Amino acid sequence: MTRIAASNTKMWLDISLENKKEIIKSIELYINYLNNFKDGLLKDDSEYIKKHYQRAQKARTNLPKYVEKDISKLYELKIAIPDRSGVLSDITLAISSRGINIEDISIFHSTEFSDGGILKLLVQGDKDSQLAKEAIEKAGYDITVKKVLGE
Repeated sequence: MTRIAASNTKMWLDISLENKKEIIKSIELYINYLNNFKDGLLKDDSEYIKKHYQRAQKARTNLPKYVEKDISKLYELKIAIPDRSGVLSDITLAISSRGINIEDISIFHSTEFSDGGILKLLVQGDKDSQLAKEAIEKAGYDITVKKVLGE
């Protein structure tokens, strides 16, 4: 939800209204789930609560392998981008043409940069972060690179 909150409001308004039936179904299921958990707490139903946490643990261990990646080797690339068509394509092509995988991507609209925003990319490894930095600078964009977890 925090990604949606940081994204384009009009786009998510359109998506929400277009998918309202499915979203409402999901909300109703979640409300039901929360009410059941609340009842378990009110009744001191330790067996129900224990099963809840066991299911949560099982769900967590089945998350995609990305969760298990060594985040100590992740680098964050922040690029000031103008609000113009083709910018994302320029940057992602510059990076992928060097054989670098983008682990994550997000865009933040910035009050400091009124004509666009900040593109944040995550890449794995110092070598790839430096190659990506060179490629992005060559494409004409300002970039900063930092390790996700401090040295």
